[in-house]
Amino acid sequence: QWHQKLHTNSAPDDIAICEGYLAFLGSGNPDDLFRTVWERAGITREDLAKMAGCGFKDHTKSGAKGLNVNPVHLPQLYNDMQGYLGLLKHVHGGSGLFELCEACKGQFPDHSAECLAFEVFHERDSPFVLGKILDLRGKLESALWKRDILMLDVQLEDQFRMVAERSDWGGMGRDDLINTLICMLRDLRLSRRDASLDQGLDLLLRLAEGDHGGQQRWGEEW
Repeated sequence: QWHQKLHTNSAPDDIAICEGYLAFLGSGNPDDLFRTVWERAGITREDLAKMAGCGFKDHTKSGAKGLNVNPVHLPQLYNDMQGYLGLLKHVHGGSGLFELCEACKGQFPDHSAECLAFEVFHERDSPFVLGKILDLRGKLESALWKRDILMLDVQLEDQFRMVAERSDWGGMGRDDLINTLICMLRDLRLSRRDASLDQGLDLLLRLAEGDHGGQQRWGEEW
């Protein structure tokens, strides 16, 4: 499960999990894994038991839940996992986004766009950052001919996707689901100029924000 978790739907917590896994690979002591994960991210064994519980094969045949299980010691993976840790830090540690925000100083369309860029960086893993990413990408449109601005826009698109994929869809109400879908369509429209996307978004906005044709919102006829 440990190896599967680190290579499936990565998230910010995987940085600490990977560091713990490396500590285990170096010593062969499972306690080093759980101690490192706790010290770096405050994640307990009970928390780990809730991870990787669905769709993951239990190779240990122990019946333990999620990641609350001692992994098999495979020291030959150490160097590969070190390289993967660097990738996790680059993707989820925000280093690439921060470097691009810094590189774009003096190139932003206006000061408000620059301030918003660093706001997005500091809130990059929050589910509420999606709207700010959309606003920023809209502000950057006039300056996409600049290489650094274009690279930042690409990074913002990727950050939007990662945050959206980690959203708790099952815990959302119907209105929140529609609003998130609208955000996703707007983000897609910024990346792909297509008349059908414009039409689809327009129809969705009319349904979600219009007068609903006089029908009660969420009623059967609506």
